[in-house]
Amino acid sequence: MSISSITLIISVLLNSLIGFLVILKGERNKARSFFMLLTASIVFWCISIFFFRVLADPVLITLWGKIAHIAAAGIGLFVVYFAFYFPYLGKTKKGAMLSVLLPIPFLFLVYTLISTNRIVGEFQKLGDYNYYETGDLYVTYSLFIVFYFAIAFIQLGIKFFQSTNITKTQIGFVFLGTFTSAILGTITNLILPAIKIIKYNWIGPAGTFIMVSFFAYAILKHHLLSIKVITTELFSVILFLLLFVRFLL
Repeated sequence: MSISSITLIISVLLNSLIGFLVILKGERNKARSFFMLLTASIVFWCISIFFFRVLADPVLITLWGKIAHIAAAGIGLFVVYFAFYFPYLGKTKKGAMLSVLLPIPFLFLVYTLISTNRIVGEFQKLGDYNYYETGDLYVTYSLFIVFYFAIAFIQLGIKFFQSTNITKTQIGFVFLGTFTSAILGTITNLILPAIKIIKYNWIGPAGTFIMVSFFAYAILKHHLLSIKVITTELFSVILFLLLFVRFLL
C-alpha cells in the first residue's frame, strides 16, 4: 500500500475521531450540527479520493470521482453555514437571505454531476494514475467552490474584527484552519487536475485534518472543556496509528 493511500486512511480515522469527540463533548447548537455535516463531507471526500486512486474498474473510478466532487461541494456549503453560526449567528437580513440561497448552487452542482459528464468526464489513465476528463462546467464548479469559501472568509473576518478576547481567538483558529485547507485543496484538487496533474490529489483531503482540528479546538475551548484530556486522547490514537502504519510498511 502506498504512502498516499495510508495517509488518506489515517485522515479518515483522525477526522472521524475528532468529529466524534465534538459530538460527545460539545454543546448542542447549530454550529456543532454544521460541524458534524462538514466533518462527514470531509470523511466522504477522503474515502472517495482513496477509492478513485486505487480501483481499476473504469465505471467505479468515474463513480468515485463524481462522489468526490459532490463531497467537496458539500464541504464548501457547510463551511459557510459553520462560519455563519460560529461562535454566534450574525443578526443581518442579508446573511439570513444568503443562508437560504446557499443550497441552490450546491443542488445544481450535485444534479449536474449525477446526470451529466459536464463537470467530471469519462475515466482515463494518465501514466500510473487514474484520471478523468474535465467537462465544460468544470470551471463553473471550481468557481462555486471558491465562492463558498470566499463567503466563509468574509463572514469570519467580520466577526473577527467585531469580537474580543477568547471569541476573537476562536474565530482566528477557524479562519486559519479554513484558509490552510482551502489553499491546499484548491491547488491539488481543482487547479492541478485541470492541467492534467492528478498524482497530488491526496494532499488536499489529507490537509483537511488541519481544518477539522482547528475547528474542534475552537468549539471545545469555547465550552471550557479540558483541552489537556482531549489532547492526551488524540495523542494516544495518533501513536496507535503510527504503529499501525509502521506495521503496514
